[in-house]
Amino acid sequence: MKTIVRKKYWIIAAIIVIGILSYSYIFTKPAIDYNTQVKPILNKNCITCHGGVKQKSGFSLLFRSEALGKTESGKPAIIPGDPERSGMIKRLTAKDPEERMPYKEEPLGEEEISILKQWIKEGAVWGDHWAYTPVKPVNVPKPKGALWGLFPAKKIDWVKNDIDFFIYKKLEEEELKPSPEADKITLLRRVSLDLLGLPASKELADQYLRDTTTKAYENLVDSLLSLPEYGERWTSMWLDLARYADTKGYERDDHRDV
Repeated sequence: MKTIVRKKYWIIAAIIVIGILSYSYIFTKPAIDYNTQVKPILNKNCITCHGGVKQKSGFSLLFRSEALGKTESGKPAIIPGDPERSGMIKRLTAKDPEERMPYKEEPLGEEEISILKQWIKEGAVWGDHWAYTPVKPVNVPKPKGALWGLFPAKKIDWVKNDIDFFIYKKLEEEELKPSPEADKITLLRRVSLDLLGLPASKELADQYLRDTTTKAYENLVDSLLSLPEYGERWTSMWLDLARYADTKGYERDDHRDV
């Protein structure tokens, strides 16, 4: 009898724990990330008038110290922890088109305003530029076992490394299935055109097709990366993006005589 009672208590306790974990998972919002969620909104809609040299109404979003400072009205536009009293949110949600921001532009969407509200509520934490942020380990999204790990996770045959787990997660989110693995000739063509912009040489192609080891593809990629054609292709692409061929200087387009 005592054993049955104990089992009932364990079952009840397990149900309570599962309920708490489920509630926490469903209803707890992840913290807003400035660089990936807030900054794109500000850059797209606000920085033109409120950043750098141009600081309309004495409000700039270029640096946190400026954004939290007093504006021409004598009040700060952002009050960390209090989005409802923050002038920035009031302007973004104003009904009067003369008051609403961005001025004479399309209003921000509900999702964008929600992100900004949550960001201010969490303290309006700024983010460092990605170039100055140390690289940190990222948790690999490996499949968890059923019922929070009480049962083993299913095995995924096509996953060969940690990057594949990220791909698997995205496929699961989009309810998609992975394509079948391409044959060696197709892989050879794809990676050669991607890295060199040209088919691989006959010698390199034959070497890869004869390689039956598990590192055949890895060896092929290393060989392609070591070729001067790889550097030429990617340097050319970077120079095109920097307008090297049609500009005088990196950031300007002054007159020049050739």
